[in-house]
Amino acid sequence: MIHILLSRGILGSELVHKYAKTYIRSDMKVLIVAVSFFEQQFKDASEYNLFYGPGGEYYEKMVGSFIPYGIPEKHIDFLNYYKDDQNDALKKIQKADIIYFPGGAPDLMMKRIKALGIEEALLKKTFFIGSSAGAMIQFQTYHISKDYDYKKFSYEEGLNLIKS
Repeated sequence: MIHILLSRGILGSELVHKYAKTYIRSDMKVLIVAVSFFEQQFKDASEYNLFYGPGGEYYEKMVGSFIPYGIPEKHIDFLNYYKDDQNDALKKIQKADIIYFPGGAPDLMMKRIKALGIEEALLKKTFFIGSSAGAMIQFQTYHISKDYDYKKFSYEEGLNLIKS
């Protein structure tokens, strides 16, 4: 199993590319599991799509992060929280060589993964990349520190891809 764990969205940076290019090939297909957003971030599907859809800020950043590895845009798919049901999500997971978990709210990402019923399918994959919250949820357990977004310290259950 391969895990690339990043503190923030720097996958496309020169330093990370230097090491990650050993594992990431240009023929690979990527699935961005775009379910880590905070609830106040988007009112509805149209706001979500403005950010995660083609031309959106996050979409462009993610596609741009895989360009240095030679992965074309057509090989990068997004799990759309408002559009994809469990069957759509399972098909996308099955087609993907790389599962990318973005940063954001790790607890909400786990809640949405479980609600979609895709946890077991994810556990069958072998290549994961995670930035910040996306790195955290790969562990058996992780902690959330008190900050602007969270009122208290807590321990949470992750996907248990990496035993902790």
